[in-house]
Amino acid sequence: MVGSKRIIMQLKIQELKEQGLTKTEIINHFIEKKEIPPSWPTVAKYYDMEASESSGSKSPFAKDRAFDAEPYRSVVIEILKRNNEKLRISSIFDVLQEQFVDTGIVVALPGNEQTLRNFVHWLRTTNQVPQPQEKKREYDFVEGLQPGEQLIVDFGEQKIADGLTIHFLCLLLRYSKFLFVVVQDHKFNSSEACRGIHLCFKRIGGRVVTLVIDQDSVFIYEEKYGEIIETQVFKAFLNEQDLKLFVCRKADPESKGMVEKSVQFVKQNYFSARDLHTLHEVKNGIASWMNRKNARINPVTLKIPAEELLVEQPRLRPLVPSLYSMIEQDYTIYEVNSMAFVRYKTNRYSVPKTYRFQKVKYKVVNDVLHIYDITSGERIAQHELDSRKGIIATLPEHKRQESTAWQATATSIKVKYWCRSMEHFINGICKENPRYKSEQLQAVERFLDNHRPVDPTMLERVLGTCCERFAYHFSEFEFVYQEIAESNRISDCPLFASETLPEQAVKVQQRTLDSYGKAVSRMATQGQAGGQS
Repeated sequence: MVGSKRIIMQLKIQELKEQGLTKTEIINHFIEKKEIPPSWPTVAKYYDMEASESSGSKSPFAKDRAFDAEPYRSVVIEILKRNNEKLRISSIFDVLQEQFVDTGIVVALPGNEQTLRNFVHWLRTTNQVPQPQEKKREYDFVEGLQPGEQLIVDFGEQKIADGLTIHFLCLLLRYSKFLFVVVQDHKFNSSEACRGIHLCFKRIGGRVVTLVIDQDSVFIYEEKYGEIIETQVFKAFLNEQDLKLFVCRKADPESKGMVEKSVQFVKQNYFSARDLHTLHEVKNGIASWMNRKNARINPVTLKIPAEELLVEQPRLRPLVPSLYSMIEQDYTIYEVNSMAFVRYKTNRYSVPKTYRFQKVKYKVVNDVLHIYDITSGERIAQHELDSRKGIIATLPEHKRQESTAWQATATSIKVKYWCRSMEHFINGICKENPRYKSEQLQAVERFLDNHRPVDPTMLERVLGTCCERFAYHFSEFEFVYQEIAESNRISDCPLFASETLPEQAVKVQQRTLDSYGKAVSRMATQGQAGGQS
């Protein structure tokens, strides 16, 4: 490009020379045409050239090209023709050293890297080798952008006097070019960035439709193949304010020029010429600076941003109350007692058990109670307000978790004393003793351990009997077990012990029937005599 401009200038000066103009008249001719005139030495150099010299490839003032000789010329041209894209001169210079110096053909090359660079530039400008093909991106203006459509958001930082680093949040309305800046002395987290955006909404008098952001970790947790995962706080803010998101590509500054330009504008136009020492000075100064810049003509739109904002405001959506207000006093501090509830009016709303005997803060927005950690600002609970009185609202995750210790005991019993009715019996104990099922199962296990070895057949009979009688308490189980065990012992005993039987049979006296008849007659005679007396 430089070579072609030089040739054009040579031809212009030679043409004016042929028209009879002197060197001074040539300079005045450029001025009359409202063109930047060349310097006097340039006019004198090209004026004194012959026409053949000006049209030739080499000027009489040009230095000898050290590499324009064999064998260097052919090697350089071959390299340029073979690989003309993304080719570095240092690489060509290294190849020449390898081929000619390292092999001992020459002691040293005829020039340095800059000499070779000038020679390659001359070859390209004279079209002796093809020009490198540069892959340039195509750009175009964003058309069809409506008022109230987009708000550009980006972060910046600037060191001021005394080593203090100021962090600022730039917000630019894309249509009107109205600029708003929020500053602080530490990095923005998600909540602070959301407060800054909502403060901008208050300043411009409404909400936009879309936020244009970079892939900053304050807003974006992760991006995979265009799938955006927002941080938890930022996602809640987008849902609260009903905002859409336009995320610029990662590591692609050419696609987010407008975003980067706003930060650069603040650094160059505000911080560069000011001697600032404290955050208070920055805040006071940047407020008046924003008012002045928004009242001046924008060099791109040739319009005044403050006036264009008046045109854009009717197209903005109405403001929505937000949790992310800049006023910390909007929160109410509350000390949680042992019951882990926050009292609001006549109702109680639960918080995690870990916040017992600690202070929290809460805020009500759109009939929703939001409770936050007082230190980190993280939201720990959210309840919809109940219009009734005396209600205790408990979230499922805040309820006391049921103990699972009984499951280990039940598993241990099944492993050691498994039988067909064991599962039924354990389920019955759990159902009949919901609060004490662990204690009941532990008592059953201890009882069986103390009566080892346990006969599986007898245990199955015991558990089956318990299930038939709905006896699902340990005391009932113990009674049934002892009852069946006792019956088993009785059935196993013989009716007479073998050692008690006499060795010989006992002899019984036998009498005739006459003797029994005489005895009966005698008893009858005695009874009649007694009746007559």
